[in-house]
Amino acid sequence: PGFQYAPAWVRDLPDGRYRDQNGAANPAKVPNYVFSATVRGAAERYLDRFAAEFPLDGFAAVRIGTSEAGELGYPGMQLGTEGNRFWAFDDAALSGDGLPAGMTPNPMPGWKPGDRTWQGRPVDAAAVRSWFDWYVGSAVRTTVWQIGALRDRGYRGPIHMPLAGR
Repeated sequence: PGFQYAPAWVRDLPDGRYRDQNGAANPAKVPNYVFSATVRGAAERYLDRFAAEFPLDGFAAVRIGTSEAGELGYPGMQLGTEGNRFWAFDDAALSGDGLPAGMTPNPMPGWKPGDRTWQGRPVDAAAVRSWFDWYVGSAVRTTVWQIGALRDRGYRGPIHMPLAGR
């Protein structure tokens, strides 16, 4: 279905673009399926129309993913940018308002990877691990949602989920 090639209007929905720890919006074409209930709703309506036009039982396999390359992961680095970027800093991810069902808000809102303190206290390895588990787990739960959306519309064939090779 080409989840990674959504039209621009989808990315312009509330929290439709991933935001990094500096507040910059991701310039890639993949919309924020991980943290935006509005984007997921648009994707589900698209899948309804797609399945009506192209019966899903006619496909040999369907590829899913959360990155602009159609792989499991977050948007990659863009040419001309520096440093590591983490894509969990839009309003829904930070506050929980507007998150899709089954998703949880950032466990350390306001903390940015690399900060040594959060809310005036030192950040230890366990807290960083907890945040990172939430971050990675959010992408994984999104692929579970994609699989469910396809199965709910009658697709029973194989699902391909490439893993990022970078």
